[in-house]
Amino acid sequence: MGGEFNREKHRYDHHQKTFSETLNSLDSKKKWVTKLSSAGLVYCFFGREVIATVLGVKPDNKLVEKVFDKVYENFIEEIDAIDNGISTHDGEPRYSISTNLSSRVAHLAPTWQDPNPDFDSAFVKAMDLTKTEFLDRVNYYGKVWWGARDIVNSALQARCREKLINKLLVRHCTLSSVAGPGYKVGEKNGLRHCAWKLPSGECTN
Repeated sequence: MGGEFNREKHRYDHHQKTFSETLNSLDSKKKWVTKLSSAGLVYCFFGREVIATVLGVKPDNKLVEKVFDKVYENFIEEIDAIDNGISTHDGEPRYSISTNLSSRVAHLAPTWQDPNPDFDSAFVKAMDLTKTEFLDRVNYYGKVWWGARDIVNSALQARCREKLINKLLVRHCTLSSVAGPGYKVGEKNGLRHCAWKLPSGECTN
């Protein structure tokens, strides 16, 4: 990583004692204050470009920033915290978690019992694993999550046109796929509750 953090030189190391950058310190519009790892640093400066390319949209599309935030909060921040030894809790943990991405990447490294340890091959496997999961999150938030929001927003517009008060009818979606986004959109538009159309045709408030 170059032993330093220097954006101009494309050095994205975070092991220096003087390093204390967070997403918030590098971009005051962002709320996250977890100390960044090299993963978070690279994501901070190149994540939007990658997201736009993966989703096939222009970098200034509002979708890019939305997905950038969701992927950081639900994927990258965990990596930053684990790499910096930041726990999710205070005090004694109830149990240990050893199946996160950081652990699975570490498990790919050769052990002391390997007669011919191949670190280069292990590194390639680690990159492939990380790439697959990163792209999965980008595609999920950029297509599934955002697609549900679009449906809910369209339904809200229809509600206004039809002069329905405090009710929302969502078509062509199951409750499970849009409940989260629907609640947030409804709350943002002043709704106290929504009417959901279930697969059975039954409506519930």
